[in-house]
Amino acid sequence: MLRSKYFRHYLLFQPIRNTQTARIPSSLHVQFRPNSDSLVDLKDTLSKLKGLAGYMRNNSSAKLCLSGNTGTDLDDKAAPLGTSDTVLNYPATLNGILTSTSALMLARASVIRQLLIDHYHIRPSRINVQTGAQTFGPQGRFVGVVIRTPY
Repeated sequence: MLRSKYFRHYLLFQPIRNTQTARIPSSLHVQFRPNSDSLVDLKDTLSKLKGLAGYMRNNSSAKLCLSGNTGTDLDDKAAPLGTSDTVLNYPATLNGILTSTSALMLARASVIRQLLIDHYHIRPSRINVQTGAQTFGPQGRFVGVVIRTPY
């Protein structure tokens, strides 16, 4: 299962492509509580989302896709990896409730989506959330970001 006493849970933004002249960091680390969609530090997270939100505000036709990913614990060698239905349906704990890996992926990505909506006033219709992949180790716990702009 996706439990760990030793590793922090992060939301990592992958490099954003097609940003024109925007100054958006290539990666942002947002810490979650273990087995949860609860952020450790809301103020820090909002600060880290500021550049992405600014880009979205300045590019009103851009759409954002947040892809939730997970990483296994290092001692969980039996956990499936990848994007298959087996991975997405693999047991995970989310806020004390036994659920699936896909639910954990979507919950964390949805937290970031809601922050962009509530704190930065990005229209909900511009932000899509989807499941990603599960990789070995805690470095796989991130949300990929893809910005699409019409040409």
